[in-house]
Amino acid sequence: MGKLLERPSKAKTESIPELCDGDRMDSDEFLRRYVATKTVHRAELINSVVRVYSYRDPSTGEVQPMSPTGSIWHGLPQMDISFLLRYYSWKTKGPIASAPATVIFPSGENTVDPDALLYLPEELGGRCKVNDSDLLVGAPELLVEVSHSTAKKDSTLKKALYWQEGVLEYVNYRRKTKELDWFFRTPSIFEQIQPEDGVLKSKTFPGLWIDVKAFLDADLDGMIRSLDAGLASPEHAKFVEKLRRARAKRK
Repeated sequence: MGKLLERPSKAKTESIPELCDGDRMDSDEFLRRYVATKTVHRAELINSVVRVYSYRDPSTGEVQPMSPTGSIWHGLPQMDISFLLRYYSWKTKGPIASAPATVIFPSGENTVDPDALLYLPEELGGRCKVNDSDLLVGAPELLVEVSHSTAKKDSTLKKALYWQEGVLEYVNYRRKTKELDWFFRTPSIFEQIQPEDGVLKSKTFPGLWIDVKAFLDADLDGMIRSLDAGLASPEHAKFVEKLRRARAKRK
């Protein structure tokens, strides 16, 4: 994801150090340098260390990825799971889906751009709010990473920091091995959710169901059928009513 934040004036940026891969800092300093550094297109802060993923060639203005993003390997599954999360949020009236979005975690050590996410706003009992720069602050309930060249990092480093920061569910799709893993946070680890009759079911968002085979086959019809079944389930109806009562209570 490229930067969309308002860039400070030229005079101000000249006094701000550039963001460089491997630098150590907190989230506030990371965002200050990220916005000001014209050559960095996409970066994250992981365990207080800057990770630069793509940069902008100052002579041509073209974005040069550190590792190219594939259309079928990465773009398609990211689009599919983003669509499912958006469809779920639309039908549920409360959770908010995004793909992607910058997340600033409470520790100040991690600022990341997950491939997709689903969260509840604070007014409905969630742990996230949107700041004045349109960035998410807090720990979203559900984060998604689509992995190809980043498979090792996403399944180890990011998985560990997401648990540490309080994320409730983590979904990781690994293209090379065609594995879709869904984890639920326990007090000590991320525990893997096992499919029920081939369907993965969220514990945090009732009715969010994904047919594993349909997803791996990029079968959108099959994915929608499974999600529609979840949306028609009694547990989803109870969740919708819970959210309705929460909204009514705030009025």
